[in-house]
Amino acid sequence: MKKNVLFFCGILTVSTLLAACGETPAPASEADEKPTAAAEQNNVTDDASDDTEPETGDVEKDQEAEEDQDTGEKPFDDVQVSQGKWISLSLTKIDEVPRSDSATINYSVSKDDKVYITDVAGRIVEDQEYYDADMLFDDLLKVRKNDPDNYPNVCGVVKRDGTEVFPCSASIIETLNSRFLAVTIGTQQVQNKDDAFFYITDRMISLDADDDDLLYAGYTQIYDMERKAFVGDFKNDKPGAKIYAIGDILYYQASFRDPVKIMNADGEELASGDYSYEPSWGNCLLRKDGDDSCTVLDPELKEIAQLNYLPDKIYGEGKCYSDNEKADDGKYYSHLYDEKKNLISDHAYLYAPNVCGNLLYERSSSSSGTKGSIYTMDGTKVIDGEMEIESVTEMDGGFLLLKDGDNKILIYPDGSMSETFTVGGYASFASNGEKEAFIVDQGKTEALGNKLDSLGCPWIVGDIDSKKEALFSLIDGTQLLPYEYDQIQYANGYIYADKEGIREVYKVNISY
Repeated sequence: MKKNVLFFCGILTVSTLLAACGETPAPASEADEKPTAAAEQNNVTDDASDDTEPETGDVEKDQEAEEDQDTGEKPFDDVQVSQGKWISLSLTKIDEVPRSDSATINYSVSKDDKVYITDVAGRIVEDQEYYDADMLFDDLLKVRKNDPDNYPNVCGVVKRDGTEVFPCSASIIETLNSRFLAVTIGTQQVQNKDDAFFYITDRMISLDADDDDLLYAGYTQIYDMERKAFVGDFKNDKPGAKIYAIGDILYYQASFRDPVKIMNADGEELASGDYSYEPSWGNCLLRKDGDDSCTVLDPELKEIAQLNYLPDKIYGEGKCYSDNEKADDGKYYSHLYDEKKNLISDHAYLYAPNVCGNLLYERSSSSSGTKGSIYTMDGTKVIDGEMEIESVTEMDGGFLLLKDGDNKILIYPDGSMSETFTVGGYASFASNGEKEAFIVDQGKTEALGNKLDSLGCPWIVGDIDSKKEALFSLIDGTQLLPYEYDQIQYANGYIYADKEGIREVYKVNISY
């Protein structure tokens, strides 16, 4: 029986409800049945940065074999594929393996009641068997062993090649940012909720422990993946504590009555006092100087601005602020100001707007339907109640996707809009027509193949009469791979292209 690991009123990271590596099984002695090893087959788009610079050059096969023998590496080429105004994309060929050796395009595979992680080419890492595995980010996986002797401390972090980042010795592991992990250790099972730090439950939704749940005492430490060490001697055993990572500094408040402590990666206290932080603030901190004044600080604790009011939200790394004020009609509206409290826009928001890159948006209900407003950060109007909006979707790179009746409209980061078109996936921009796709940078549809299948990213697969597939960029329409492949797939930041019993593996590099 699988169980969830939850904090008591925990804040810890952005979320108030955390799970250890997804779901956690009961100890073997208490389990009703043997756990079934089934890894979730997630397709996660990673931040596609790659520090490895492959060798380049056009080399014959016999030369490749000779170089492989000397260096153990293949001299693969970079394929620079697409450059748009807002998005650039390239593929880096990192491997080529026999199709039979590539078990899956996902990060794990189930076999013999166990879960094995797979490397980026899909090969099983045979000596790495777990109970389950979940994608974390950047080729890092949260894994959990079926180890009743050490339960509940069975969760760890590994790379796709099996390299250990953090041993399977924690109950809960969550990311604070790309550098820091929040690592929670269970010390002993307890009977009283007042003595417990977290609990384990069968229920999918749980707001508090009940009589059938397992209670554990414990504490949370912060692990620095860059330094490969815990942050000083920091330990938190307060379930309601706030712990955030803001760049290279850490924010900690044991309870709402306690002062905030700002620490560096060594655990040294940099500042203490009346600070506040929200993940929506663009990595800015507030230091309260009085009841109606504050100082805005960046992740290095450098002063950005001094305000004579306490903002609701902070946008653009401290360039724009919203403040909720009472109007003549007795209602409260939010306005946008700069750091000197000069009005950026005359528009009155019912609520502090959401932000997506350079775009600020809101939706408001009216008797005639749901209207919306979108402005850029400098106050330029994009739309303001001119159309019905059923949904607003934030997309990578600072794009917004609006659903307007049966159509969808793409809002670019500068506030310009595409022509109306129909979208076939989250980020595919592909039309529903069999022969046309939407080309993002050109704002128009274009024929790219006889059949178009979205891969859920800024590219699609085209299929011709011979049933061979090619790969196209939807950024500018560039053909990325030729019509040579039996199947082209995408998963977890990689393109997998199969032909003649061979699988080519490409790392996807996207920048905005």
